[in-house]
Amino acid sequence: MRTLIVEDDLHTIELLRFLLEKLGFETVVTDNVVDAIATLERLPDLQLVILDILLPSLSGVELLKYLQAQASDVKVLIVSAHVGVLDKQDPLVQATPKLAKPFRQEQLRAAIAELGFDV
Repeated sequence: MRTLIVEDDLHTIELLRFLLEKLGFETVVTDNVVDAIATLERLPDLQLVILDILLPSLSGVELLKYLQAQASDVKVLIVSAHVGVLDKQDPLVQATPKLAKPFRQEQLRAAIAELGFDV
């Protein structure tokens, strides 16, 4: 299964990549929304997006809107240090599953399992 990680923090990227690959996911990484959209168009078999909302330039909310407009079957998990603040923002962000940073391997596995993946 292919997963797109959209994150700008190198430490978090490496942690997510390591943990996801341990769970059997193939990972693709980008640090911005524009490249994420290009990757989604180039790789239609992506099944999961791990998304940080607070990114340089365009925010992760723009990627959520893109996915919603495309009627995409791609599942999204927001991973952010600002989960409590995010719940007060855009309704699309409110409706998207979230995992607070920092997180442990078991918390990531559980969040992915809740999205319907067999991990």
